[in-house]
Amino acid sequence: MKAIGNQSGAKPKAYLLCSEFAAAESSGGKVRIMQNLRMLDTVYDAQLLSYGKVKGIRRRIARFFRLRKQLSDADLCVIEEPKLIFLMLFLPVRCIYSSHNFETALRWHFLKNRRNFHAMMNFAIFAAGEFLAIRRAEAVIAISETLKKQLRRYTRRPIFAIPPFPETDAVLPVAATDAGRNYICVGSFDWPPNLDGYRFFVTEVLPKLDANTRHFHFVGKHNERFAPVTVNGNTVSCHGYIADLDAFYAKMQGVMVPIVSGSGIKMKLIEAIGKGLPIMTTDKGAEGLEAYGAALGAAGNATAFAERIMAVERDVEHAAAATEDVRSALTEAAQREWQAFFAYMAERR
Repeated sequence: MKAIGNQSGAKPKAYLLCSEFAAAESSGGKVRIMQNLRMLDTVYDAQLLSYGKVKGIRRRIARFFRLRKQLSDADLCVIEEPKLIFLMLFLPVRCIYSSHNFETALRWHFLKNRRNFHAMMNFAIFAAGEFLAIRRAEAVIAISETLKKQLRRYTRRPIFAIPPFPETDAVLPVAATDAGRNYICVGSFDWPPNLDGYRFFVTEVLPKLDANTRHFHFVGKHNERFAPVTVNGNTVSCHGYIADLDAFYAKMQGVMVPIVSGSGIKMKLIEAIGKGLPIMTTDKGAEGLEAYGAALGAAGNATAFAERIMAVERDVEHAAAATEDVRSALTEAAQREWQAFFAYMAERR
C-alpha cells in the first residue's frame, strides 16, 4: 500500500482509501480522487492509500491487518469505492463514503448491455457495497446535488454535495483557419460510455451538420484503432495517447462531451470547463450540473447538438464567456460545501 500526500505537521491525520491506483492520469476517477486528497490536505494531514489486489488468503489477511495498524492513529478515513466498503465494518476509525456515481444505476446499465455472469456479479457487488456504504458511513460526500437526492432515499446521515471544480488554466479559443475548425473530445473508448458517445456523434450528429470543413478529434487510450470518418467535409479522427494534451487543446475552437450513458458528473466536462473553451454536450453529459445546462448548451438530441456546434461558431466569444461563468460558479459551490464538511467533522471530533 502506497501513501501519497503531506506526511508532516500537527494536523489530524486522514486517509483516502481507494483500490488500485494505476489508472491514467487523465481518467475521471483519478482526477476526482486527487482533488479530494488536495482538499482534505488543507485541514488534515492527508494521505492516499492504494488498496491493490493480492493473491492468496494469507496475503489478503496480512494486508488487512497492516491496514488496520496504519489507520489506528488516524482521525478520518474517506473510502472512495463501494467495493472496499466492507472494510468500514472493521476499521478502527471514523469512515466517510465519497460517492462519484450512483453505482447501482451505472452497473445496471452495463448489465443490460452485456448480460453475462461477470456483469451480473459486478452489479451485485457494487449495489450491495453502495447500499452498505450509504447506511454505515458517518457522512457521505456526493459529487452533485442530483446524486445527493438519489442517495438521500437510503440514509439519514449527512450528505454533502461537493462538485468537482476546474483546476486547470483556461485557454482562449483560437480563430478558425482556412484549414477549418477543430474540436476535441477526450476519453478512452475502453470506458463504455465514451464509446457510446462516439457512436452517437458519428451516426446521429455528424450527418446533421451543414457542409463545412470541421475536424472533430476524439483523444484517448486505444482510440486510434478507429478509422477516420468524413461526412459533408466534416471529419472525425481518433487519436491515441497524446503527450502534450495542453498544446493540442490550444489549437481547438471548442470541446465536445457527447455522452449519452453513465451516471454522475462527468470529469471530462469539468476539465473542459477548466479550459475555458466553448462547450458542446448533451443533457446526459451535463448530468449533475443541470443548473448550468443552458450556459453549457446541453442538447437533448442529435439535432440540437449539431445546432449547438453551429451556434458556437456564430458567436465564439459569447460561448467562451458562458463557460467562464460556469467555472466561477462551480469553484464557489465546491469551496462552500468543503467548508461545511470540515465544520461538521470538527464538531464531531
